[in-house]
Amino acid sequence: MVVKRAYLKLIAKITARLGFILALISLGLYWSKLFEALLTLVTILQFELAYRQHWVSKVLREPHFDVRIVYGGGHIRLEVRNVGETPAYGVRVARVLREGKSLPPEEWVNHIRSPITPCLDPGGDLSSLAEMDEKFFKEHLLKATIEVYYHNIFGDWRSFLVSFFEGIPVVRSEQIEEPSGFLTPLVREIRTLIFPIRMRRILKEIKRGSSPEG
Repeated sequence: MVVKRAYLKLIAKITARLGFILALISLGLYWSKLFEALLTLVTILQFELAYRQHWVSKVLREPHFDVRIVYGGGHIRLEVRNVGETPAYGVRVARVLREGKSLPPEEWVNHIRSPITPCLDPGGDLSSLAEMDEKFFKEHLLKATIEVYYHNIFGDWRSFLVSFFEGIPVVRSEQIEEPSGFLTPLVREIRTLIFPIRMRRILKEIKRGSSPEG
């Protein structure tokens, strides 16, 4: 049911986009201004492609992080290194999440010491991200997730998550939303629409080829 609803929503999107294109071309033909109508579509497409290229450039220049854990003297220290190609600024622990929900600050701020790193240079040394008692870490953080804030060279605030798998830190970067656009997603949406049809045909061919003769 959910798949069917998503499929119908995709068809509605494609229909709306194609309807807009056809309506614009029809008006151009009606008013004898087909060139102006096509020029409008080309202008929209060029703007979307330029904006998408700008977005891709920003994504490629995002910093990336590696987090390590150090045990010693009953304490835990999380250390972070920028393994990307651009610096990150104001790196600090912002929240502690459990089952997708933010814990109240009073449950963790007095247990986790998190200095703000003004600038984390790419390829630089490890920097302290957080320190805490080993007991608190094992009782509360092994099943929780730490959210770390920073801002990039463009001044955009970003975050990454640090969770733990068998005591080993696992870093998950924030998923940056892709620009939607109006014309540029059309080809991708049409491919998505016809993919199940093509797969159904391929499976039929496979079944036909594997069936016993006679």
